[in-house]
Parts: sequence; C-alpha cells; structure tokens
Amino acid sequence: MKCPRCGTEVPDDSAFCFECGYPVSKDARRKTQLHVELGKTQPVAVDSLDDKVHQAAVSQGSRGETVRMSSPGSQGDTHRINPANPPDMQDAPTRVQQDKDKRRKELETYITTPATKVMFGEETEVGDVDAGFDRIGGSSASGSVPPAAVGSSDTQADDTNVQENDDASAEENPYNAKKKKRPWLIPLIIVLAIVAGVGIFFYVRSTQQVTMPDLSGLSEDDATKAVQDVGLVADVEHTYVDGDGGYVLSQEVPANQTVRRGSHVRFTVGQGRVMPDIIGKSKDDAMAALNKMGVGGYHLAYQNSSKENDTVLAVDPDVGQPFSSTDTITLTLAQDFVVPDVIGMAEDEAVKELEQSGLKANVSYVDADSGAGTVQSSDPQAGTKVAEGQTINLSVVKKDDDKDEDTGLTDARHVADYLSARPQSVATFMSQQGYTLRTGSITDSDYAQCSYAKDDADTLYFTPEPHSKGANSSDVQDVLSRGAAIAGVRLELVSSYMDGLSGVSEASVERIMKDCALNSEQASITNVPEADDSSSDTTDTGEGEDTSKDTETSATASSSETNQASDTLSNQPRFRCTVGTSGNNVWTVLVYQQGSSTAGVVTCAPRSAYSQQHGDYKQITTYAAQTYLAQ
Repeated sequence: MKCPRCGTEVPDDSAFCFECGYPVSKDARRKTQLHVELGKTQPVAVDSLDDKVHQAAVSQGSRGETVRMSSPGSQGDTHRINPANPPDMQDAPTRVQQDKDKRRKELETYITTPATKVMFGEETEVGDVDAGFDRIGGSSASGSVPPAAVGSSDTQADDTNVQENDDASAEENPYNAKKKKRPWLIPLIIVLAIVAGVGIFFYVRSTQQVTMPDLSGLSEDDATKAVQDVGLVADVEHTYVDGDGGYVLSQEVPANQTVRRGSHVRFTVGQGRVMPDIIGKSKDDAMAALNKMGVGGYHLAYQNSSKENDTVLAVDPDVGQPFSSTDTITLTLAQDFVVPDVIGMAEDEAVKELEQSGLKANVSYVDADSGAGTVQSSDPQAGTKVAEGQTINLSVVKKDDDKDEDTGLTDARHVADYLSARPQSVATFMSQQGYTLRTGSITDSDYAQCSYAKDDADTLYFTPEPHSKGANSSDVQDVLSRGAAIAGVRLELVSSYMDGLSGVSEASVERIMKDCALNSEQASITNVPEADDSSSDTTDTGEGEDTSKDTETSATASSSETNQASDTLSNQPRFRCTVGTSGNNVWTVLVYQQGSSTAGVVTCAPRSAYSQQHGDYKQITTYAAQTYLAQ
C-alpha cells in the first residue's frame, strides 16, 4: 500500500510509513491520535507507542538516511547510519531503550510546558493524527515533530489533509474550533447593527401620533396647509355643488382624532359648476361631459352649418358662465342647410332667421287682405335642402299704413332727401314707387349698402361710398326696413332721360340739378374745350339772379378748372362735373360721354365723407369725376 502523506510504497502489515513516519494503519492512527483539553496536564506513557515506529527509524537509518527525533522546542538528535560500516546490531536494543528514555523525558517536558492534557482517543477519519501533532498548544508545529512521530524528518502534514482534519475534529476539539478564523463575523455584526438601527428608526417614527385638524369651512389651500403642518399628507377630492365652491365639505378622518404621522388623509372640496368649452364637440361627448357635472336637463336646437351634423355650435349658458344643476342647458347643433319655416313671421324676424341659418333673403311686397307685414310665402319652401349662402325669396304682405304712409319723400330723384329720412320710410317709399330691392347688406360700420331698381327707371344705391361702383353687395337683405343708417346715395340716371338732354354740356348739368332739387353750386370742372361747349355763359347762382359780374367770375373759375381737369383727366371721356351743397351734405352731378350716348350720375353724402379733400370743392369735383370714371 501507499503512504497517504508522501506516497511511498510500504508493506501491507506496516503501521508507519518508512519514509515519513506517518501512521498508515488504522490501528496506528487510533493510537497516535491526540486530543487537546486546555488547562490540564497528564503524562503519557511513551512505552505504549507502537515499537514499529522505532523499527521504521532503524530501517531508514540502515539506508543511510537521517532520522530526526525531536519534540517541540528541542533541536533533537540526528543519527546517520553508514551502510558500509553498520553499527553493532547487538547494541541496538540498548540504543533503542536509551532513545525511548530520552524521548519520554522530552515528551513529558513538552506536554507540561503548554499546560495541556494529551490523551489517546478514537479515530474518525484519515489524517486526524495530523491535527493532534500539528496543533498541540494551539499553534503550528511546523519544523518540529511530536514525540510520537519519531522516524521521519518531515513531520508536517500536507495542506489538504490538515484542512480536512481541522473541519472534522472541530466539534471533538473545542480548542481548535475556537482558534479558527471567521472573517465574515465582523461584517455580519455591522450589517445586523445597521438593520437594527433602521428598524428602530421606523418603529419610533411609526409610533408617533398626531391630532387631525378640523378642516370644515376652510378653503382648499388652507386645508391642505393645515394637514401638512401636522405631518400628514393631503388627498383632495372635488365634487360639484350649486353656487360658489372652493371650500371643504367633509373630511374622512374626524377632527381631533389621533392618526399616525405621515398618513394620507382625504377631504372633499366643493367645486362650482362652470360651463366647460364644449364648442366643436359632438353632441354625445358634450352631453357626457355635462352629465358628469350634474346637469338636470337639455334643450336641443339645430342650425344650418357646414360642420358635421350634431356638432355643438353654441351653448347657453355660454362657455365659462356658472350654472346650477336645475338649469336647462341649450345646445345648438349643426345640421344640413335647409330652408327654415318663416311663414307668418314678421319681415324682420324672417330675414334674421334666414341670416342665422346661413342663407340670404330677397324680400318682395305683395297685396293681401290679411297678414300685413308678415311673410306670406318662401321660395324654396321650408325644409328644402339648399346650399350655404343661397338666396331665399320672401313674399311679404304690404302693411296698410305703408300704402298711404306719408314718408316725406316726393320724388325718387331727390337724393338729398334720403339722407334726412328714416331708413324705414325710405324702404316704404321705394315700395310705393314700385322699386324692388336688388341687393342688400350692412357694412362693418353698420351702414346700409343696398340697391333698388325698376324697369325703365333710374337705379338707386344707398352706400357709404357713393362714387365707387364696386361698393355694392351681392346679398339681398332689406336692411333699410330694419333701420340700417343711410350714409350716402348714388342715382344712376336712366338712358332714356339722358337722351333728352344736350350731351356733355353745362345745360345738361343744370337740367339734372333742377330735376334733382339741387342748388348752391360751388365748383365745376370739364375736359370739353370751351368752343365745343354749347352751354350758356350764364351761371345760375342758385338764388335766381343773374349778373354780368357773377357770370364773368364763374366763367373765369370754370376756365381755370377746365385747364386743370384736362391735365388730370386727359385720358378720360368727355365729361363735366359740378359740386354743390345742401345743408350739411355735399352733392355732385357728373355728365360724361359713354360711347355714342351720354350718361349721368348724381351723388349726395355728408361733408364728413370728403374729409380727405379738406372741404376744398375743386378737389371734391376732381375726386368725384376721377373715382367714378376710372372704374
């Protein structure tokens, strides 16, 4: 068999290794196992050790090897046996006995020195003897051999067996167990201390109690601060209420009750109902939002719109306005464009209804025995789908007083009278004169902008910009009947009337002034050479008096203005323009060549309409002629 320490082949009946002295038999290991008990001493009989240890030593010496016999703390004796000159074997027993005596004394001294008790015990596994040899006195015996291990110069066990023996004999040898190092012990203690400290901290904190404050009637901000001041966390809930909100209605934890510091406490704050912005939402989404606020009821109205059907166009109360749970909320929803039912409505109401529906109204008046001032029919009829902005023709029954009303107006060509008349009276007069509303709207400045016409008659325009042909509307609304103010008038004379005049001449201007009841001429300009003007040299001053001095003065002024006009309007057709005043209004008469015929235009507007001309009549005549003819 082989020695478990050095691997040397030894006889099967050997108790110790011949090479290193290690006990190789079980019986030898049992006899040589040592157990240490601190604080006690007892001699060990060396004679009880197996003599095969000494035989092994003799055998090693016969091969010329050095045999070290020593004990801890001693240098030991070294005997070298020379094979060429072997010792007398007859003396061997004597030397063995001497060695035994010497070792006994050394062993007794070694055992009593560390004050320990060494005794034989039972073996548990191979290598336990190393634990006894190497750890006597609690320290390594490397470099020295215990007395029981005589016969080997290398008495220290290999590292592997020593480690296994340490672990296996820890329970049997309390001294060895105590001396083992435990590097994990200190970190474990530190961790346990930290955990204990944290636990104590949270335990102490959790045991702190605070008193719940009384929050009733406080504002949300004040209640939140009161809760936080005592070390609690505020959880705020809101509920809708009628009237003003913002105050605490209830609290989950009653006032003055103790609660743990850091706890969450819930309280409820009232919130007043305010109309949210639901414009543009669908009907279902809008009603869902309002239902959450506790709306009591709805009224649904529909309005023509280009938006998707049932889209909210308006709400009453308006967005941002307060309301209560008992209020009825009116939702105006989008629908396809259809003609509303306006039959039987007053004219103003019917026109307004059409305008709100995105449509236009064209009003005409008819005679009827009943229903004066109300809508008799509409074309298209109510309920018909139409396009956005389509014009709806309304037939309104004439009022009895309209037929005989004295409007104060006597002639459709008396343009200055329209500025001083009521707009409604003008609308009535137009109807009495057989005129039909052709266009009608209201400007951004709330002035009427409309036109009236009839067959073989002059056309009348009521507009703040009487000299501009483009200042006309494509809408058809009876704005005068609704009281829209008149800020200017333009009368375009019918061609049959102009054909009876003397072309572009002063005489033609004078005839128009007379028929339109205009006087107080202030200035005139023309681009017609004086030799071609067939007019009289006499100028009517408006007072019915002619003087040679006045004629001469007017002729001079006219000549001067004509020269300037020809330079300014040289590219325009032949024309003559005269300006005058009528009270606080300024009128103009313009006669001009239009192809092979002559046309005439009369305007009247407040002086404020010519503020840019600074009241200079010559500038006004130039502005009037240039503005109209340039279009």
